[in-house]
Parts: sequence; structure tokens; C-alpha cells
Amino acid sequence: MVSPEIDVSGNDNLPLIPPDRTGVSLGFTSDRVRAHVDYVRASRQHEVADFELPSEGYDDLRARIAWRFRPGDATVDLYLAGRNLTDDEQRLHTSVVKDLAPQPGRTIETGLRMRFQGAARPTPPVRASRTALARGRIAGPGGRAPRFTGSQSGG
Repeated sequence: MVSPEIDVSGNDNLPLIPPDRTGVSLGFTSDRVRAHVDYVRASRQHEVADFELPSEGYDDLRARIAWRFRPGDATVDLYLAGRNLTDDEQRLHTSVVKDLAPQPGRTIETGLRMRFQGAARPTPPVRASRTALARGRIAGPGGRAPRFTGSQSGG
């Protein structure tokens, strides 16, 4: 819980202080299925600073389930996800545009993600500074430090 205070006469509330939030999450993971459900209750924020409007509380329910398949050298995830399943109007009190633009309403999405395992990733090139080469920390071909040509910054 955040309870900031300042010593001034009149309204002593600081702006954009988040309201209390309480949540619970439940998940399941196996080799082929992954699922989770998240619920958050954001309380209303009525202790506001001057020139700031209060925010109402809201419920946020999210869920996601994914099925994993492994055809050949690939890994395929087929998923179904939902956000703001309660379709509450959500206005984040910490947002400066909360009074103009609430968070999106109920959102349902489905997708497919495919990753290939067979192709090896290339090794990134070694980068070295002139100082590291001069001190013998990095050796080039034949055990000698490579020569630099042209100008270089840093090092």
C-alpha cells in the first residue's frame, strides 16, 4: 500500500498515486498444454491532488491457454487468450490520459507461433577495442593482435 504525504496547508495528496490492487493467479503447465487465469481488483482512488479527478475501481480477468505440438524439427504453439474478460471500464489512475482514453474493452485473440529447431544460429562476431588488443587480451589469427586501419572512436 502506498500512502505518501507532503507537509502543506490544504490538499496534501500527491498526484497519480496508484490505488490498492489485489490479485490472484492460477496456472497449469504440462508438456503439451499451458494455461493460466489472472484476476486483479483495482480499488477506486478518491484521495486525489488538486486538478486531478478520482478513478473508479475495476475488475480485470485474463486467461490464456496454449497447446504445443512438435512436428519434425519445429515447435508449434496454438493459443487462445482473453483480456479484460469482465469488460469493465478500466481507467488506470496513474495515466495522464485516463479521463480521455480508457483501457481496451474485452479482447479475445488466437494465434499460432512456430519455432524451428533445426537451423543453427550464427555466432556473433567478436568486437574488440584497440586498448584490449594492445594489452594482449584478444588475439587475432596466428596469436597476434590484428592491425587496425583507418580511424576508430572509443576504446
